[in-house]
Amino acid sequence: MSVDPAFEGRGIAQALIREACKSLITAGHRIATLSTSAGTRAEQFYLRNGWTANGLDDRGEIRFSKLLADDNRRSDPYRHAMTEPETQVPVLDTARLRLRCLVIEDAPAAHQAYGDTEAMWFWDMPRSTDLEETERRLKHSLSVEPQWHAAWAVLARPNGQLPDDEFIGMVNDHAHQPWNRRLALGWILISRFQNRGFMEEAVRAVLAHCFASLNTHRIEPENVRSIRLAQRLGFQRDGRLRHRLFVADHPRTIQMCSLLRSEWGVVPHGVV
Repeated sequence: MSVDPAFEGRGIAQALIREACKSLITAGHRIATLSTSAGTRAEQFYLRNGWTANGLDDRGEIRFSKLLADDNRRSDPYRHAMTEPETQVPVLDTARLRLRCLVIEDAPAAHQAYGDTEAMWFWDMPRSTDLEETERRLKHSLSVEPQWHAAWAVLARPNGQLPDDEFIGMVNDHAHQPWNRRLALGWILISRFQNRGFMEEAVRAVLAHCFASLNTHRIEPENVRSIRLAQRLGFQRDGRLRHRLFVADHPRTIQMCSLLRSEWGVVPHGVV
């Protein structure tokens, strides 16, 4: 399978592979298999979209496989209850914000955050050096099916504080492990909108969606920039992971936090 680079970031690859899997299901197959060269973008695409690597074939290519479900739902590897995959990113509204699916056209506004060294400091990558790099990163993010990675553009609603639909930042859920009922959450805010409570409002909306609609038990915020914000949202500190990441060829230690479904909505003692 290949997609013309001019049409990347539009979900075409996901749609093609989904239709191919549907055809296999109709033909009575239970497992889909394919292969691709190692170290390619195709390898990363399949890994991000739930395919399992099973070693190398005779040509030295990576073999991938994926379990197919008759009713187009995903079954976890431990045969727990079936769960509906998220097929599209829902719109989430709050008092001051609207969160809708991130699109490639958001790149110029998103670059205000992606190109900011301070805003990107706690991410697992350095800042974008130019708009083209931000566009490539957004295309990479948008190439993943929503059931594995969903990204929201955070926009202002008409309330007199900001122009309607002004891009404020981005929130995403990713690293889904439905069989463990766990996922990770990330967010980034354009610097000039800091200290106004916008990101707390946006992340609360995504947390509510993840717990209510995705059958999630544990959520982990990745590379938390503001521990205070995480605490206000109810996240608990789990400890430090030394040299967990390498960013721009330098090791980075991160503070690990988590929020359980049973803790959602409970304000920790001493946090206001």
